[in-house]
Amino acid sequence: MPRKARQSLQSNLVLVTQKSNLRMYRDDYDRDVFLDLLKKVQSNFNCVVLAFCCFDEDAFQIVIDTNGANISKIIQSLTISYALHRRSEQKLFTQRFKTKALMDESEVRSVIQSLREGKDDYVGCCMFSDTLLKYDWIKPYANVQFLNLKKEYEVKPDTDFYERLDAYLRKHQISFEEILKKKDLRNACIKYFRQEMDCSLAKLGEVFKLSESSVSKIINN
Repeated sequence: MPRKARQSLQSNLVLVTQKSNLRMYRDDYDRDVFLDLLKKVQSNFNCVVLAFCCFDEDAFQIVIDTNGANISKIIQSLTISYALHRRSEQKLFTQRFKTKALMDESEVRSVIQSLREGKDDYVGCCMFSDTLLKYDWIKPYANVQFLNLKKEYEVKPDTDFYERLDAYLRKHQISFEEILKKKDLRNACIKYFRQEMDCSLAKLGEVFKLSESSVSKIINN
């Protein structure tokens, strides 16, 4: 059954909680990879990460200023990239992530401070100087600007696509990074998913880091 549209977010400041039924982080290296991906997501979507916690083995939490970007696309990009790194035999994220809109500055401060309580490692908050020294991509806290958001964000059912992509990589005994580096392999993969799953040009461009016009040329050649 298709997923229903996510409820409208009332604020650009959001607490995101994502849980896994598996052990999400096998070691601190996995956590470092996750944070590197979070840093890239912040840059790619022009959003602002105000706090994060990946201390627990089976979850992560993020306080994020979406800056008007689609929260579903932000979190999908993060979880998909991390799942490709983990290459787990079982699906890493079977539950939808949860969001809580933060409506004023006091609520933002309260949530950010609660993330850190009782945890010393792999938790970062923009209010604390030690975080800013360790994670230089976290911006210092300032009075945040609240936007009135009324747009509904839809979580698209992309699970089947990424399961098929993982199966494709396993079948050809190749990593996704290798496919991105070799045009012939990349183009073959793009044509496969266009034919087998009728993926949109936009979706293929997002996954393979290409423009829609470039994807169209590959498919038509």
